[in-house]
Order: sequence, then C-alpha cells, then structure tokens
Amino acid sequence: MPAKPFSSIAAPMAKTSRKDASANIADVLAMMRHSFSTSDSVRHMLALVVLRWLADSRRSGFDLPFPLDLPPDLLYHVPLMQADDLPDWLDRMLRELELCNADELGGVFQHLNFRSPRFMFSQQDRGILGKAIDLLWMKDRHGCSWALLLAALETARKALVANSGAPELNTPDSIAALVAALGRPDSGDWVYDPACGTGQLLAQASQCVAREERRHWCLSADERNPTAWMLAKLSVLSQGLSSRNIRRADVLRADYFTEHDDVEGLYDVVISHFPWSRKGWRHEDAPPDPHHRFRAGLPPKNNADFAYLLHMAFALRPAAGRMVAVVSTGVLSRTGTEGRIRMRLLARNLVDGVIALPDKMFQCTSAAAAILLLRTDRAPRQDVVFVDARGMAASAKGANVLSAEAVQEIAGIYSKRAPVDGRAALVSPDRIADNGHSLNVALYVVQAVEGESHDLHEVRARRHELREQLKNLNARIDELLAPHPHGPAAAGLEQA
Repeated sequence: MPAKPFSSIAAPMAKTSRKDASANIADVLAMMRHSFSTSDSVRHMLALVVLRWLADSRRSGFDLPFPLDLPPDLLYHVPLMQADDLPDWLDRMLRELELCNADELGGVFQHLNFRSPRFMFSQQDRGILGKAIDLLWMKDRHGCSWALLLAALETARKALVANSGAPELNTPDSIAALVAALGRPDSGDWVYDPACGTGQLLAQASQCVAREERRHWCLSADERNPTAWMLAKLSVLSQGLSSRNIRRADVLRADYFTEHDDVEGLYDVVISHFPWSRKGWRHEDAPPDPHHRFRAGLPPKNNADFAYLLHMAFALRPAAGRMVAVVSTGVLSRTGTEGRIRMRLLARNLVDGVIALPDKMFQCTSAAAAILLLRTDRAPRQDVVFVDARGMAASAKGANVLSAEAVQEIAGIYSKRAPVDGRAALVSPDRIADNGHSLNVALYVVQAVEGESHDLHEVRARRHELREQLKNLNARIDELLAPHPHGPAAAGLEQA
C-alpha cells in the first residue's frame, strides 16, 4: 500500500504574515512542551524550522544569508509525503547537514532524536511530530520560511527566559542596538562576546558592517548554555555571519584555556550581557589563574560579575580596545572585594563611561541596569563620562523601550564627551575617588527640576541675597526682644 500523504498537502498557497508565523511557532512549541523539557522542545522546534528554511531555499532558489552545503535529499516535499519513516529522514538530514557544514553547524543538532517515542508518531497516528509538520510546512508553501525562522528565534528566546528566569538570554533589541552604537565595530575589527547568550548582541553589532563584508568579519564568542549556544549559532548565520568561532564554553572555568586559544589582548571590541550575580563560578580554594586575568583582585565566588568584567578587560587589544558591558547597578557601587577591583580598574585608567538605563526593560525582572564602558586608549587622567538615560524610555506592552532616536541620542552624548544639564556629566578620577570609587550615575548627574534656573552664578547670588535678608530679620527680632531702658510698659507704649 503506498505511503499516505499528509491530508493538507493541497492547502492553498496563501502568504503567511509574521503574526501567523509566530502563532504557528507558538503552537508547535506548546505541543512539544507537553512531552519534553523547555530546552529540548526549543531545540527540536528550531531544527524543524531550519530544515524547512533550507529546503525552501533550494526549491525556491533564494540565496541564504550565509552559504551552506545542503544534503542532496533535503527536499521540501519529502516531509509532506513521508509516513512511518519521517523521524528517520529528519534525523538523517540533521546529521548530514552537520557533516556538510562542520565548521558552522558541528554539534548544533547533536542529541536530538525525532525517533523518540515521546513524539507518538506512527503511520496511523502522526502525533506531535505530524502536527508540527502540518503547522510549519503547510500554512504557506512559498515565501514564509524567513518569517518562520525569525519567529522561531524570538519565541525560543522568550521561552528560555520564562523557564530559567535568566534575562540575559533575551536582551531587548533596543539595548542590543545601543551596545552596538557604543562599541562602533568596523569591518576590520575583531569582535568578541565571552557570554553571548542567544547571540543578539553579535547579530545587532553586525548591522554596523556592510552585508557584503560580514562573511569575512572576525567574530568570536563563548556560551556555556547548550540551547542558547544553538540559538546564537543560528542567529549569526541568519545575519550573514560565520558561526565557526562561536564556541560552547564557559570562560570562567579553570580549564578554559586548556581547550581554547588564549584571548589576551586580541580584540578591538568586546561586548556582553553576561549572567548577573552568577553563583558558584569558582571553588573556595581555587588556584591562581595562570593567565592573570584577575590581577585586579579575585571576585567573590558567589558573584561572577567582576569575573566576567575582568575577563573582558583581559581580552581587549592594548591599543584602542573598546568594551561595552550590560551590568546590574550593583556593579557600580558594591564595596568590599568588588569595590577594590573597581578602584584598580579606575587606577589603570580603563573606565571610560557609565550609562544608567531605565528600569523594566528586561524580561522576567523589573530591575534597572547600566552599561559600563572601558577603553585602553584613554588619555592620562581623562574624565569619565556619566550619562543618565533613565528617563529616555517609552512604555510599550508593560515594558520600557528605547526608541531608535533615543539610542542615537545616548550614543551621541557619550561620543561627544560634553556635559548636558540633567543628562550627562564629565567627572574627574579624583572626584570619583572622593566618592569611594563609586560609579553610581546619580552621584554625578543632577536631575534638573522643571522651572528652576540652572545658572550657578544666579543660584549663588540668590543664596547671598537670602542670607542678607535673614541677617536683617534676625537683627530686627533681637531688637524687639532686647530689654527697654524705661521698662516693659514704656516699651509697649513706644511700640503702640
């Protein structure tokens, strides 16, 4: 008996919108999460979307953002006609895709198994897998592959954060755009992210480089979460970037440099939204780091913020290296070991700027954040730029968002290095030292009060005037209270 095709194979070829694509992806992910963990559901869903995207590119003849070699049997119509051997075909296509593109996709689809009984697939009952194929393949057989891929990446990021509570796995687009605008990567720069999450900062940074030059851009990254690493690889490939140097690795592990090349002084631009307040990143009695990344001080074992920051500073090129990190506000002012590390970074003349961000910008947390900027080409004892961007966001769907205009304004204020009333200040290293080496923006940028004059000379003159009035008033009070030479009665008579 011939294999029975899927019932919807004759569906009309209507164009699918981004909204419809997102709904299809959400439905597929929801089905899979009944049988799999969130991470496994995300990885299997992404694998199906990638296969559809690549098969559609071969059938429709559109160019991929980054060239990949496709298995000969990766044909668009095959999943629509398969019966009981569909799981085997899917697994085989993923293995062959990795083998054909070992540098770009090696290990990305490892450990996926579409033959798992959890998919409940059979010739009689297509189960979760058959329904997923219906949703991903059949809504529109022309032109929606790109929309599906974008929707899959976005939905996957949100699902990971909702499951783990880790906002760094879904950096808001406006924050990623701001990091790129501040780092200003050029086509000749070497760019590095030591904890790239799902790759959003790297993908956004690529927008600074002409598309035809991206394939030759030197891009490196590390990420320890296997599912986030998969998303990062796919995200940068979708932007026309090579993913070969996006490694699955934990830069804070003691054995990192035994498995990977030294990164000291290699990179022109280092960017990251690393995990905040990561606990247990080192052992209590950890041996000294042989590469001396922590020469400014060994960060506490239950908070890795400064471990990431020192690794990033370690990777900066000695001449004109630029670092942009999305940090929690605690990094700016905590004392103890972290305060001493901050003092030494200032003493080494690396801290170039701090930008306070609005609150309610990140998924699963309302906490405010900041951007810390380091440079290796600062002039001796150059002032530090402080920018208060807390009031520059607009509200959208219960969260704060920076508009494209706000992103450019913030980046412009930083690059111009000029004070702006109520918005930005240039602060000397001595003044920062007087404040206990705190980098809290509120200490240095005074918010303007509406209707008040901000002319310092005018304020001083008004204060002098008020002091004179108070002096005269006190003199009059003393005169009234002084004993009268002719007694109280005479004083009352004279007053009358």
